[in-house]
Amino acid sequence: MQPFHGSGRTALGMALLLLTAGPAGPYGKYPFAETAIALCWLLVYWLIARCDRGPTGIRGFLSGVTSGWAVFIREGSAVGLPAVFTYVRLRAPRGTPRGRALGA
Repeated sequence: MQPFHGSGRTALGMALLLLTAGPAGPYGKYPFAETAIALCWLLVYWLIARCDRGPTGIRGFLSGVTSGWAVFIREGSAVGLPAVFTYVRLRAPRGTPRGRALGA
């Protein structure tokens, strides 16, 4: 099997096909920050929802890192942090040390 060696003409043709047949043109106009922040918040809530016994372990750590990354991208996204804290508090099992620390 020979490796694929594309040419510049093939790459240009594929790029034009993507621009005309797909939504890459209109979506390419959006700034990076909004889509990255939306992806970060979606990942935060997904990671917390996947935790079985409260947001502990690697999923809890990654949800904290991802929410910090959203704030790092744009400081105004810190407005979403109270909602994350409320969601974490609601997801904590009652009667556990983590649940008591969070007031549950």
